[in-house]
This record gives sequence, C-alpha cells and structure tokens, in this order.
Amino acid sequence: MDGYQLTAVIFQSIAAFAWPIALIVVAGMFRSKLLELMPKLQLKTGGVEASFRLEQAEAEGMALPPPPGDQAQEVPTPEEVDRFVQLARLSPRAAILEQYAALENAVQLAAIRHNEGKIPKSTLTAIRLLRNNNIIDKHTAGILDDLRNVGNSARHGIGDFFGESDAIRFKKLADQVITRIELLS
Repeated sequence: MDGYQLTAVIFQSIAAFAWPIALIVVAGMFRSKLLELMPKLQLKTGGVEASFRLEQAEAEGMALPPPPGDQAQEVPTPEEVDRFVQLARLSPRAAILEQYAALENAVQLAAIRHNEGKIPKSTLTAIRLLRNNNIIDKHTAGILDDLRNVGNSARHGIGDFFGESDAIRFKKLADQVITRIELLS
C-alpha cells in the first residue's frame, strides 16, 4: 500500500463518520427547537402508537361516550377553579403537574382496586392493568397515554411551550377522564 492508497483509505474512513457527526452537531444546534416539537410528535410503530399531543387527547376525549349511570359529575368549587386559573397564569407547567398528579392518583387507586390491593409499579402499568381487565376502553386508555406523555413532558421540563390555555385544556380533559375512571371502577 503506497501513500496515495493510505490517504484514500483515511479519507474514506473520515467520510463514513462525517454524516453521523454532522447529524449530532445539527441536533445540538437545534436542541431547544427540537425539544419544543417533541410534545407535538406522534409515533406509530407496529401496533404501538405514542402521541405527545394534547390536541389528539382532546379529540379522543370528545369521542368518548358519556359515562354509565346517572351519577352527576362533581363540579369544582369556584375557589378551586380560581386557584387553578391563578396557578395556570403564573406557571402553566406547575398547573399541569398538579392536575397530572390527581390523574395519576385516580388511575393508581382504580388499578389497586382491581389488582387485589397490589400497587402497580407505574402509571403506565396501572393503565395497562385497567385496559386488560376491561375497566376502561381503548379510547380512554389512549387518552390516558396522551395525558401521561404531556404530564411527563411537563415533569421533565421538555421545552417551555405550555401556556395558560394548555393548562386549562389539560385540566378539563384530565377531570373528564378522572370522572370516567371513578365511575367505571
């Protein structure tokens, strides 16, 4: 192997690694914009679908049939609504996290009731348990998964894209699902 061949091999090796390095550099440069787009992503792989969109969850929530029974939905007091709106105005992310904690609590309690008192490891496990036992339907499970993704985005601080209206929309949908879970379980 002479000097020209050696140089050619070195350049070929560098070229082979150039595109992954360029991709990493570009991803690093646009990191903040990519993090803002994450919650708006929808991924489909085989039979699994993960959605990060609050809009998707709202659309699925509209398609839900009314909960069974003649039980009236609990209406929050004006003070509770005012407190949530104030929190959403100050910190939409904190408001979403507060409502997400209530949603997780409702899902966990329902799962414990139907799992012989055993506590599920995670909210995802609890949702699966409720779905596999036909406590909730696939639409409710899909909404819960969407809300879980939005809540996790807020929890881990992925982008500062949440606004006051997003927090209020999240609360409305989460309250609807909590009521549904409580009535079905």
